[in-house]
Order: sequence, then structure tokens, then C-alpha cells
Amino acid sequence: MAAKESKLEQRAAAIAACREKSGRIIPQAVVEAARDPASVLHDEFEWDVAKAAERDWIRTACELIRSVKFIVEYEDRKIIAPFYVSDPGRDESAYVQTARIAKNGAMSERVLRDELARIVGAIHRAMNLAAAFGLKSSFERMLDEAVQIEHALGGDDDGDDARA
Repeated sequence: MAAKESKLEQRAAAIAACREKSGRIIPQAVVEAARDPASVLHDEFEWDVAKAAERDWIRTACELIRSVKFIVEYEDRKIIAPFYVSDPGRDESAYVQTARIAKNGAMSERVLRDELARIVGAIHRAMNLAAAFGLKSSFERMLDEAVQIEHALGGDDDGDDARA
């Protein structure tokens, strides 16, 4: 584990060395620093232009798929929802129509659990930032609410605490 932490520290130092005078770090500066084969950041990038382009095209395709929306009538309101969601039945990136998922209770529950896991992760990140800013209590309440929803959906009951 110490070697991994050492690599993380080296990576953090290499990124910090890319800071502008204002203290900002611009991604292009990190890329430029990483072009040097001796840089600790070098192996983090795909330098084969064809492979990098393919990966970027796939990323763009995913963004396009996720950008398609439809209107759902819920009670007395119209809600804009994603037309496609990640297919919970596949390990690799694939999408399926939300309406199709809605017809399958187990799949819709899995999609909601996955969505909730992203929410919990975002709350954890926000809590860590809020702790640094002295504003943590509001995020603790949000996390408690998300954990209650997770349990209601039949989330993980393997003893892991979502607050850990």
C-alpha cells in the first residue's frame, strides 16, 4: 500500500508543478508535462493517437446518448427524464430505453440503486469539501436521507456503512 501512496504523492506533486502563478491548474498544462516520457504522469495517458481518438469518440457517443430526454407525466407535473439509462444487465457500456426498464421491476430497482450509489458518492465528496469549509452538518443529513432510501430499495445490507 505504501508504494501506491507514494505513486499518488508523486502524481500529486507532478500535477502541482503544473500550477499557473494564479494557483490554477489547467488540464492542457498537465498533458504537456505528461508528454515527457520521464514524467510520472506519462503512463496515465494513451499516446497512441488512433486509440485516444477512438476513446474520445466513444465518450462523445455516450454523452450524446445520455443527452436524449423525454417528458414523463407524474401526478400533475411534467418531468424531463433520460430516454436511455445504463443497461444494468451488462458490464460494458451499453444503454437501454428507460421505458423498457420501467416494465421490469428488478431492472428498474437496479437502475435506481446504481443512481443512488452515484448520489451517495457525490454527497460523500461534498461532505469532504464541506468539512474543509466548516459546513459539514447539512451534508450529513443528506447522506442519512440517501442511506434511508437505499435501505428502502433493498440496498446493500452487508454491514458496510455508507458513512465510512
